[in-house]
Amino acid sequence: GTIEFGILLKSFIFDRALLQEHFHENYLESNQFPKAVFKGNIVDFKKYKLTAEGSKNVKVNGKLTIHGITKDISTLVEYKLNNSGKVSTNTLFTIIPEDYGIKIPSLVRDKISKTVSISINAEYQKLETKK
Repeated sequence: GTIEFGILLKSFIFDRALLQEHFHENYLESNQFPKAVFKGNIVDFKKYKLTAEGSKNVKVNGKLTIHGITKDISTLVEYKLNNSGKVSTNTLFTIIPEDYGIKIPSLVRDKISKTVSISINAEYQKLETKK
């Protein structure tokens, strides 16, 4: 029931080079804070079993760290089991950049959304441990 993932912020690529530069240098300061990390747990994990093809919605509670600041997150996640036995998930939740110490200059504040939607789609693989 434990979930953990991270993403290198420099992996975000934009169509407009100037927007990408501002995103990495001015807003997220990707050199100083290179990744975002989520660590959490599925609530009541033992009652959810993906034993047949289909999907289930589960609640996930955890901590999201962006820009060096960690906040509690709670969201619904859809888990799917396909006919080949692969498990995938997707979720969508919203954060407020200011909650993570991300400052938007007043010059462009009215042109940028006050909230950011985060969409996560993942396909799980079995963790192979070394013997």
